[in-house]
Amino acid sequence: MANSVEIQLQKAIEMKETVQDFSKILIQKMDDLNDMREYYVRAGFPTDIADTYRDYYYVPDRKIIDALSKDMMTRHVDFLDRVIAQLTEAKNQK
Repeated sequence: MANSVEIQLQKAIEMKETVQDFSKILIQKMDDLNDMREYYVRAGFPTDIADTYRDYYYVPDRKIIDALSKDMMTRHVDFLDRVIAQLTEAKNQK
């Protein structure tokens, strides 16, 4: 039984790390996309087309990604922290 709790604890910790990493990756990928858009404009891509893309696609999607990332870093991580605390307590009772 103790081994099972230890395994569950380790997996919960790993899941928390995965959620945190994924949240950061989402934001970084959106930043990279915007940087590439700006790079192409500097390289001669038409500004009006790049601005239209930014306004109609990038900005709305960025708001969704930012909200998702924030939710992951708060609600999801908070849930996993509670699970980790409970599993740690159970492990320490052994």
